[in-house]
Parts: sequence; C-alpha cells; structure tokens
Amino acid sequence: MRNLLLVFLMVILSNSTALGAKTNWVDIGLGAKMRLISSDKLNSDSSVMIGLEMKMPKGVKTYWRIPGEAGIPLQLDIKSKENNMLHQIFWPFPLREEKYGYIDYVYYGNQVFPIKIKLDAKEQSQLIKVDIFLGICANICIPVKETLELKLDFKKLDRSQNSRLNLAMSLVPINWDKKEIPIKHAIINVKTSQLEILVDPDKLDPLSLIADYDELDVLFSLPHYSLTNSIVSFNLLDKNMISDMMDKPVRLTFQTSDGAYEVFLKTRIVNE
Repeated sequence: MRNLLLVFLMVILSNSTALGAKTNWVDIGLGAKMRLISSDKLNSDSSVMIGLEMKMPKGVKTYWRIPGEAGIPLQLDIKSKENNMLHQIFWPFPLREEKYGYIDYVYYGNQVFPIKIKLDAKEQSQLIKVDIFLGICANICIPVKETLELKLDFKKLDRSQNSRLNLAMSLVPINWDKKEIPIKHAIINVKTSQLEILVDPDKLDPLSLIADYDELDVLFSLPHYSLTNSIVSFNLLDKNMISDMMDKPVRLTFQTSDGAYEVFLKTRIVNE
C-alpha cells in the first residue's frame, strides 16, 4: 500500500555551492528557504534522483505543475559543464484551494520535489548547476529566481536524503496499475461547457479529481459531484477552448485509499 502521509514543502537572488548530498539552505523571501538534496545513488540507467527541498512558514505556499489561475509553477534548467541535462520533475499530489475568486493548486509547509536527471555514464562525480524559477505567495506573491550548485558523488549512498526522496515519491500520482479503472468515461458537453466524468466512488474520492489537458492551458472550476448518477462535472472557465480539447486525451488525477493515481482518457463530444 502506498504511503498516504501528506507532506507539504516549498523562491530574490543568491548562489550556494556545497559538497556532499545537500546544499546549504538559502532564504528565498516570505520566511521560506530551500536547498538541493541528492541520494548520491547512481542507477543502472545512469540517472540519479535529486530533490528541491523547501521549508515554508505558515501561510506561505508555492504551486503545482498546473498552478491554476494565479500562480507560477516550478521551472528548472539543469546543467553540467555548461551542457543542459535531461531531467524530469515529479509532483506530489497538491492541495486545491479557492481564494479571492481564483482556483489554484498549491503546497504549504515542508515539501520535496523529486527530480530525475540523466548523467554521463563515464562520470563518477559531477558538479551540477540548477537554475530555479518559481512563485511563492502569502499576503503578497513574489517570483523567485535562484541558482544552486550541488556536487554529486556516488561513492556512498546518503541514506537520510534517499529516505526523503522516497517519501516524496510515495506522494506522487502514478499511472493506474489495477485491472478495473475507476473512471468509466469522460464527456465534453458543448451545450453546458462542462467536462463530465463517470466515476466509481467506492474506488476513488470524487471530489479529489483534477482534470487537465497536458500542454493545453485549459482551466476548470472546482469539481461538482452528483450522488444520484456518480458524475463529477467541471465547468470550463474559457469556453473558447472547447475546440482545442477535441480529439485530445484528458488527464485525470485523483486520490484513493491506496494513494494518488492518474489516468489518460479519450473524451467524447456531446451537445445535449
């Protein structure tokens, strides 16, 4: 069973370099700070897991990969010897909130963003430079730009940082891996400008559903759940986006008793 602990951790100009499996903490404004961590474990595919660890005081937040209507998501540029490195950010399941009429997907408190980077297989140690851009908010919002440098050394596993990264990965939604998908179909209703999802409420939390169209800037309202027909509906905030959504799969992210999952479904168009 996947870990269900909800850990929340989350950017102004500074530069910090450190040897070992972590950098020094860097203050980033609004009482928040961040650092880089590494497991210092080289995987068989020449990849390594690092993480951006953030500590935020009460009331300070940062944003999910889909920030919502008002936020700035985490963006990274990672280099080694001035060469760009392939990387993938893993996003723990966020909190959805509505404030001042805006809907956003956010993190509060302490948060780790795991990041997988691809290394040169010939190198047994590397100095990486990570350019970071994100937004943090409290009573005001500020963009944060930061550069951190971390020396990777694979002679010894850092068990403490490896445990932090493993815990953060347990909170990341994974592709549905069971036999029966708990979502039956997804419909775009042109007449009502709604996305309608038929769900099995015994297998997922209907109100935890988050819908997005990957590279499309499509934003939805909070989900509305009907007990009578097990339909979760989302109002489309920009009706002009309907034509762009056609023939594209919708990604649905949700919570279950076993943790967070996601599925991609083809959407059917109706006008009724």
